[in-house]
Amino acid sequence: MCTDIIHLHDLKLQYYRGSFQDFEKMYEQRRVEANKAFERYEKQMRAAKQSGEKSNQKKVQDQLKQVRTRRSTREGSHL
Repeated sequence: MCTDIIHLHDLKLQYYRGSFQDFEKMYEQRRVEANKAFERYEKQMRAAKQSGEKSNQKKVQDQLKQVRTRRSTREGSHL
């Protein structure tokens, strides 16, 4: 019986505890959340481009970098 799974995705290791079915549920949940975050970013970037101001585009890109940094440090602490 499997109790721990380490999944390699996008050159990052993700640690999951539980059965394989638990892993599938948690992985799907992460995937859905990542897709939603990407859709929000795309929507913000389109709005920033429509405004025509480079500062708005830069602001959206900086926010994305901050989110990715926070997420990577949070996920890295699990291993």
